[in-house]
Amino acid sequence: MTGEEFVKLCHSKKESILEEYFNEKSETQVGSKIKKLINEGVDEKELFSLLDNVMTDSFYTMLLGIDGAASIGGASRLHISFLTKIITFLTNVANLKKVPIHYSMTNAFKIKGMLKNSSCSKSLK
Repeated sequence: MTGEEFVKLCHSKKESILEEYFNEKSETQVGSKIKKLINEGVDEKELFSLLDNVMTDSFYTMLLGIDGAASIGGASRLHISFLTKIITFLTNVANLKKVPIHYSMTNAFKIKGMLKNSSCSKSLK
C-alpha cells in the first residue's frame, strides 16, 4: 500500500465514522449525544462542521506522526519513525516465514539484536 492509498483510506474511515455518528439510527455513544444536542437546539450543520474539523485535525496529526513529521503523545519523531520501521519489519518477517505477528516486538528484536543499546528499547517494553 502506498502512502497516498493509506491517506485515502484514512479519509474514507473519517467520513464513515461521521456518517455513523449523524445517522438517526446510530447506537453509538457519540451518536446518542449528537441526537441529544440537536434535540436541545444545537444546529446540526454547525455540529457536523465542528466534529469534521476535529476529526480532520486528529487524523492529520496521526498521519504526520506516523510519517515522522510530528510527535504523538510526546513521543519524538525518532521514536515514531523507529516504530514504523519495526512494524514494517515484523510484517515482512511474518509474511515470509508465516510467523504469527502477535508475539512481543521487544522479544523479536532482542533475538535479532536490533535493540541492543537502542534509546528506543525502553519505549517498546
